[in-house]
Amino acid sequence: MDIDGGHQNLLPYVIVLALELTAGTFFNAFIISVIFYDFYKEKNMIDSNKIVMCICISNVIYNVLTAAGIMDDCVGLHSSLTFDLSYLYMILVLYNISSCGWLSAGLGVFYFVMISQAKLLAWVKFRISSIVPWMLLILEVVSFINSLSSSLLLIFPRIRSRNITESTPSIMQVLAENKAGLINAAVANTSMPIVIILISTICTILTLKQHSLKMKRGMETVDQRCLTPFERVVCRMTYFLLFYLAFYSLVLNFYFSIVSQVESGFWVTLMLMSSFTPVQSMLLILGNPRFKDVWKEMLCYQKLVKLLRGSNDGRM
Repeated sequence: MDIDGGHQNLLPYVIVLALELTAGTFFNAFIISVIFYDFYKEKNMIDSNKIVMCICISNVIYNVLTAAGIMDDCVGLHSSLTFDLSYLYMILVLYNISSCGWLSAGLGVFYFVMISQAKLLAWVKFRISSIVPWMLLILEVVSFINSLSSSLLLIFPRIRSRNITESTPSIMQVLAENKAGLINAAVANTSMPIVIILISTICTILTLKQHSLKMKRGMETVDQRCLTPFERVVCRMTYFLLFYLAFYSLVLNFYFSIVSQVESGFWVTLMLMSSFTPVQSMLLILGNPRFKDVWKEMLCYQKLVKLLRGSNDGRM
C-alpha cells in the first residue's frame, strides 16, 4: 500500500474510511430493515419509501465496492487484476455515485409533487403510485448510461495509457492514478441531479411556507399544533438543502484547490466522498418520523438491556 504515501501515513485515512463505511452501511441497513418490516406488516410500501430504499441500497453497494477496493490494496488480491476488471470497477463506482444522485433528485421531485397545489400536477399526484416504479427504472437507466459514457470519455484513455509491461496495480492504485478523471466523471454525473435537487427542494420549502402563511391569514385564531407539522417539514427540507449544498461545494473546492498539493490527496478525496452516505442516511432517519421513532425505540431498548445487566451484575 504505497499510494501517495507509505502504509503508516495512510493508516489514519484507512481507519476513518472504515468508520465511515461501517456507519453508512449500518444506518442504510437500518432504514432498509424498517421499510421491509413495515412492508411485511402492512403488505404495502409507501411510495416515498420505494425511492428511499433504492437510495439506501445504492449507498450500501457503494460502501461494499469501496471496502472491496481497500481490502484489495491491503491484502494484495490484485495479482489477478486485469485491465477489464479495473475498468469495470470504475464503471460500478461511477454508476453508484450517479444512481444515488439521480435517486436523491427523484426523491426531491416526489416531495414537491406531493406537496404542490398546482393543478398541472394533479394528474401526476393522482397516479403517483404507478409512476414511481417507472421513474425508478428510468433513473437507473440514465445513471448507467451516464456512468458508462463518462467513463469512456474521461477515464478509459488514461487507464489504456498504462504500460502493459508494468506490474499489475491494485484497484486503489488505478483509482489514484486516474483520480482527476474519476472526479471529473463524478462531477459530470451528479451536476444535473444536484441542480434538480436544489430547485425541487427550494420550491418545496417555498410551497410549504406559502401554505402555512395562508393558514395563518385564513384563521383568526391559529392553533399552533396545526402549523407545527409544516414548520417541521420546512426545517427538514432546509437541512437537506444545506447538506447537499455544503457537501457538493466542499468536495469541489477541496479537490480543485487542495488535493493536488496534498501528498495523500486521493485518500482525502475518497474519505470526503465516503462521508456522504452516513450523513445522508442520518438525515433520512431524523427527517422521517417512522425511522426516527424506531431509532429511539432501539436506543431505549439498548439502555434497558444495559440497566438490566447492571442490576444482575450487582446482585451477583
